[in-house]
Amino acid sequence: MALVWFSTPTGPIFSPDSVSYIRSLRMLQAGDGVLALDNHWPPGYPLLLSFMYSLVGSEMLAARLLSAVSLALSLVALALFTSRLENLRSARLLLTLVVLVHLLGYAFSFLHLFALSEPPFVAALCWALVAYQRVSAAPSERGNWLLLICCLAGMLLLRYTALPLFAAFLFSLAVQLHLSGRRYLVRLLGVAVLSSAPLLIWLWLISGETGEAVREYSFHALRMVHFRELTLALSRWMGGIEGTLAFCIYIAVLVTAAWQWLKNHRPELLLLLTCSVGYLLFLILSLLFFDAHTPLNVRLVLPLYPLFVLLLVSFAGSFTRSWRGLDYSTVLVTLLVVVIGLGLPALRLRLKTSAAGAIGSANLVERNLQLYSRVAALPPATPIYSNTGEILYLFFRRDVLATPRLYDPITMQQNPNFIAETAAMIKHMHDADGVLLWMPMGGKRPYYPKTDVLLQFPLKIIAEADGGYLMVPDITD
Repeated sequence: MALVWFSTPTGPIFSPDSVSYIRSLRMLQAGDGVLALDNHWPPGYPLLLSFMYSLVGSEMLAARLLSAVSLALSLVALALFTSRLENLRSARLLLTLVVLVHLLGYAFSFLHLFALSEPPFVAALCWALVAYQRVSAAPSERGNWLLLICCLAGMLLLRYTALPLFAAFLFSLAVQLHLSGRRYLVRLLGVAVLSSAPLLIWLWLISGETGEAVREYSFHALRMVHFRELTLALSRWMGGIEGTLAFCIYIAVLVTAAWQWLKNHRPELLLLLTCSVGYLLFLILSLLFFDAHTPLNVRLVLPLYPLFVLLLVSFAGSFTRSWRGLDYSTVLVTLLVVVIGLGLPALRLRLKTSAAGAIGSANLVERNLQLYSRVAALPPATPIYSNTGEILYLFFRRDVLATPRLYDPITMQQNPNFIAETAAMIKHMHDADGVLLWMPMGGKRPYYPKTDVLLQFPLKIIAEADGGYLMVPDITD
């Protein structure tokens, strides 16, 4: 918790998604109700933010505390899960290293500095692992089942990407209960219904006549860039080794875990394996049919990281033979120490940059740029178009209208109405004395036009500073 706290003195790191969550928080605090939220995401994270805000009275503080508590809960759950694994040599050392490899490994703790839904989502996932482990060992204890139901329900309410993990938990639970010879159908159905009920109610409520689709179906083939993004994320888990080698190692770990489970039927191995494979398949299907623009970066593959580390620990304890006098737990200890050491410099740099408020779309330098202050000082009724709106919304509470897109980032299809939409934007600006703010920070959204394209339309620059431009219509009545 201290790591998150001291790394975010100027506020959490904001991404465009973070702004959407803050918008939802403000809507909840204004009394608009849950149904007014953006259904692109489930309502879990905005509700948690709103609850935390009600306690502390600050958006920044609420996001920081939620991430800090989530990180602490995740590490505690990972330690508990590891401590209950059987046949582990060097168990205490491995337990400590499992915690450290998450705390000091690249991306895991760093992503807890953001105002995003991933921190509480990962915490719910880690505690679901603990609950499953306890249910497998003592299926008659109701408290374990209740913990599992609550964790699965929390995962589903925090991110739609929990669906493959939810299915993996149910499948693993069914297999293990079947192998143990116990009756499982009623309990399994109970877990499935009670865990999914909150999400199903949410989806039913937003499926009314005025509700929009959560996702739009459209086929788009996978590209090589997706493979490179995935291998880069896996590479960072393994100390920065070559990406293709990291991918081969990851696949080898999954295959080895499957082979080990066929031999010993350990419940932890089955769950970690099915969660990993199910989540990977879900990402592939999502890229194929729904979200072509979604990058397979460390944020999106984050749920696979604790599963990967715990897989290594789980099947290291499954090997009974040694290799040249070294047992597999000792080899794993050495590997984890090396990975921690290799990941420390990158993590230290990220934490230092975050503590200085110099990272993210709401860093100190960006939020104090001249053009933002100038646009924020315009009359409240002035329409503002821009390719980036985080600063104006977060710190000046000004709503921003997005400029027309060159292409749809979901389907990657060109926008056939770009010229007509741009003409309508300029007419609106002319009629209402609006302005267009183009900032270089919005360059990470290539689907918005750059200045050379915008200036082909009747627009003129009236101010320029820090690489940004302020434009107005260049037309007469």
